Amino acid sequence: MLKITLLFACKKLAAPTLAGLQEYKKRLSQSCQLDWKTGVEPPSDGDSNSQLQIIHLERTGPSLTSPELASQIQTRMTSGTSHLVFYVGVLKKGRGLFFEKLSLSPVALGSNTAGLLMAEQIYRAFRILEGKAYHK
Repeated sequence: MLKITLLFACKKLAAPTLAGLQEYKKRLSQSCQLDWKTGVEPPSDGDSNSQLQIIHLERTGPSLTSPELASQIQTRMTSGTSHLVFYVGVLKKGRGLFFEKLSLSPVALGSNTAGLLMAEQIYRAFRILEGKAYHK
């Protein structure tokens, strides 16, 4: 089962964000293992391995539709990726090992909003992969 971790640079998440993340974790429990950590730095070069894919959520990165994200997740799962990590936060210059960037919005989002939105997008992606309806 694919493990997905949201790494938050902020030290604490707001109560509504935690409640939303817990709800998506419950909804996704049959599809993937969703988890999150707060107050962490992104993995560095020494933390790299072929089964781990690290993606920085950044306003200037490319954006994907829900079906495109579902396809990306499917491709990663079939190619042997067992752990997807999404880093939510501003990077210190020169820090972090990232395979790619992903934008959720051209507008700068706070960490709580970005993390919860990413969890919702992951949920949509798995609904698509399972051939189930999702809200457009």
